[in-house]
Amino acid sequence: MNTTRKLAATACALTLCAVAGAQDFSLKVSTLAGGGVDRCILMVMNESRTEPLRRDTLSIVDGKAELSLELGEVREGVVSFLKGEASTMGMYLLLVPSEALTLTETNEGWEYGGSQFYEEAGAVKSRLNTLETALRQRIAALSGAKDVEEADEDSLERLEQETYEAFRKDYVATILDCARENPDAEGMAMWLPYAQDETMSVVGLLSDRVRNESRVAPVIQRTVDEAQAREQRRKEMEAAKEKVGEGKPAPEFTLKDINGNDLSLSSLRGKYVALDFWGSWCPWCIKGFPRMKEYYAKYAGRFEIVGVDCRDTQEKWTKAVADYELPWLHVYNPDDSDLPTRYAIEGYPTKIVIDPDGNIAKVVVGESEDFYDYLDQLFGN
Repeated sequence: MNTTRKLAATACALTLCAVAGAQDFSLKVSTLAGGGVDRCILMVMNESRTEPLRRDTLSIVDGKAELSLELGEVREGVVSFLKGEASTMGMYLLLVPSEALTLTETNEGWEYGGSQFYEEAGAVKSRLNTLETALRQRIAALSGAKDVEEADEDSLERLEQETYEAFRKDYVATILDCARENPDAEGMAMWLPYAQDETMSVVGLLSDRVRNESRVAPVIQRTVDEAQAREQRRKEMEAAKEKVGEGKPAPEFTLKDINGNDLSLSSLRGKYVALDFWGSWCPWCIKGFPRMKEYYAKYAGRFEIVGVDCRDTQEKWTKAVADYELPWLHVYNPDDSDLPTRYAIEGYPTKIVIDPDGNIAKVVVGESEDFYDYLDQLFGN
C-alpha cells in the first residue's frame, strides 16, 4: 500500500467514516439527580485495545447526555464519567451497529438497557450490581468495626481480604450462570473480559451461532485468541521460574540502548548489575526513581543499573528517560521480545541484581526498600 492510500485508510479509521452497511449506534446517559457527574467520555478502541480510534466527550446537562455515531462493525469501547477533575473507572462496552444503549445511574450502580443486545447484557449487569452492593455493605461494616477499640485489626484485614476473594469468585460464577442460562444471547459477549480465568469456559457455554455466526463472533474470536495467548504465556512463565532465581545464571540478552547501539548483558560481566524492568506507564516505577538516583550516586562505580523498558513505544521510552533525567544505562524491550518471560517478570517494577559472575543474586518485585537494603549489605562496609 502506498503512502497516500495508508493515510486515507488511517483517516477513515480515525473518524469511523461511513462504509457500505454502516449503521448508527446510539448512547443515552441518565445520571442520578445531584450525583455531580458532569461529563461522559466514550472511547472507541482499536482491535488490540491499545489506542482509541475515536474519543467523544459528552456534557451532561440536567442529568442527561446523548451520542450517535456510524459503525460498520462491532467495536470495543470504554465509557467513563467525570465529576470535576475526578473520573470513574472505565466500563468496557461493545458498540453494536443499529443498536441503542441506555446507561442509567442508580443507587445500586449503572444499569444497561435499550435495544435487545443491551437488554441481554443488562440482565447480567443487574445481577452483578447486586453482588457489588453486598460487597460495599460488607466492607463498610468491616471498616466500621476497625473503629471499635477492641477490634482485632489483623483479623479484620483477613476478613476483608476473604470478602474480596469470595466476591471475585461469585462475580465470575454469576457470569458463568448467565451464559449457561442464556447461551444464545449475543449480549453475553460483553462480559467475556470480566470472566478472568474462566473466559474460555464462558465461550464454551455460548451457542454455535453466537460464537461463529453472530455480529459479535469476531470479538469473541479475538477474546479467545487473547485467552489462549495468556495461557501460553502462563505456561512459559512457569517454565521460566524453574530456570531463573537467586543463584541461577541470568539469561543473556542483547537489546538496543538509548543511542540505538547494541548492549548485551555479557558486556557488563565482572561487576554487579541491577536490571530494572519498568515502563513510563507504571506509577510505582516512576515513584522509585529519586531513591534509585540516590543509590546510583551513593555507590557510583560499584555497580551498574540497566533500565529495561517494557510495554512502551520508543518515543515514550526516550521521553521518560529524558524527563526524569535517569543517568544509568537503558535498553528498549520491544513488544515481540520474550525477555520479561525469560526472567519470569510478573510485576513492575522488578529489580534483579546480577553478580559479577553473571548469576542472579537478588530479585525484588515492586518498589521496595529491600533493594536498597541489599545494596547497603553489598557495598556499605
